[in-house]
Amino acid sequence: MSWHRPKPRKSVTLVEAGLPVPDRKTVPDVPVDLIESYDDDLAPILPVIRVLAKAHKTGRKDWYAPGSNAHPQKMYVEVVQSLLERYAPVEPGRPPLVIVDPFCGIGTTLVEAMRKGHEAIGIELEPSWVAYARENTELSARRLGVQPAKVVYGDSTKIGKGLDFPYVFDLILTSPPFGPTAHSAGDSDLQRHLFKTKSLTQGQSLGSSPGQLGDCKQFTYPVFIQKVSDTFEALKGSLGHEGYTLVHCRRYIRKKAVVEIDKDIRTVLVALGFGYLGCHPIPVRPTFFREMYYKKTPEAPRIKWEYVLVFQNP
Repeated sequence: MSWHRPKPRKSVTLVEAGLPVPDRKTVPDVPVDLIESYDDDLAPILPVIRVLAKAHKTGRKDWYAPGSNAHPQKMYVEVVQSLLERYAPVEPGRPPLVIVDPFCGIGTTLVEAMRKGHEAIGIELEPSWVAYARENTELSARRLGVQPAKVVYGDSTKIGKGLDFPYVFDLILTSPPFGPTAHSAGDSDLQRHLFKTKSLTQGQSLGSSPGQLGDCKQFTYPVFIQKVSDTFEALKGSLGHEGYTLVHCRRYIRKKAVVEIDKDIRTVLVALGFGYLGCHPIPVRPTFFREMYYKKTPEAPRIKWEYVLVFQNP
């Protein structure tokens, strides 16, 4: 769908454009020029989820160990909360759901699931993030007076092939490593710029344990996608009937071209038999370093959206 607005008219909002305004967790004032940038190939487009800068900074206070913020690709607390409210609502008389995150990092999905009254299980390969995930879930458990979520140390791409994971669960909520972080100065255009300006350090990497999907030195992109597919294939049989799978994806730029990781993950999950329902767009928050990169590289494509892909088990 194409929208046009006469100049010099100000940005048109959803309300002004005559579009339905979703619930309070979405953005009723997204300009139409941004709506135009939705990727129609990911349709249907579900309600937008917004990440507020202030909430992003304060959402982890008192619930997460300070050191865990060093994880370079941690999920937004507000996004996880919004998704749980929509797809895992707490209902009187209904037993808590079991929520799984096969790439749990520092345990954001696990902590927020606990805060909503659910049970959660996470898998993480990198020892330092395993330690933080356990510390975060134990911290939250003490505040809530409940048992901490379970954090499994291992490689989720090897479930059933060396990693024992004998659990049945109701929902998958995860964010696979979305491309290069800080493993080398040449991993992506933005990372190369950050290294050059000394704005990114080796300490901000996902890690380099054998099997670490976020380490571009270990895996090519096609192998990365295949290993993500292996993980979801192994989990599908244990996901409850009509259970949801929610996958957060963030595109990145490589050699001045956008890597559409969301489309590739959607393709492999549909091939595995997951029913695709649509995606929730998340406006990309501008950062100082990102804007500096675009200023120095004006010809580089701009990434305006992240996406949460939504699937349902038949």
